[in-house]
Amino acid sequence: MNKEFYEFDAPFVPKGYKAWKYKELAILQSIDDFSTEEQLLKEFGTDKMPLGKYKHTSISCHNRFPTWDEIKKVKEEMHSDKFVIQVLPPKSHYVNIMNNCFHLWELPL
Repeated sequence: MNKEFYEFDAPFVPKGYKAWKYKELAILQSIDDFSTEEQLLKEFGTDKMPLGKYKHTSISCHNRFPTWDEIKKVKEEMHSDKFVIQVLPPKSHYVNIMNNCFHLWELPL
């Protein structure tokens, strides 16, 4: 991994997640299992996505949104050349537990 990224432990990191810092960004990553259509519907508001394990990366900054260049850098570092999406679900499935945070999902293709 690029030496600009470093792993850290913090009390707010949920079990099963890994945490990294890159400049001002906090990055959390987990592997989430969506093996049923019901799980997809609950998380994304649709069951029309592939079933399987998704690598989930959250990218946040305490005082601003991450820039496009920062999001691309994290994607390249954490997902290499894989197909990654950012989901904008129906409004009824919006969740905002952390301001200035974006989520990337590596599809199980």
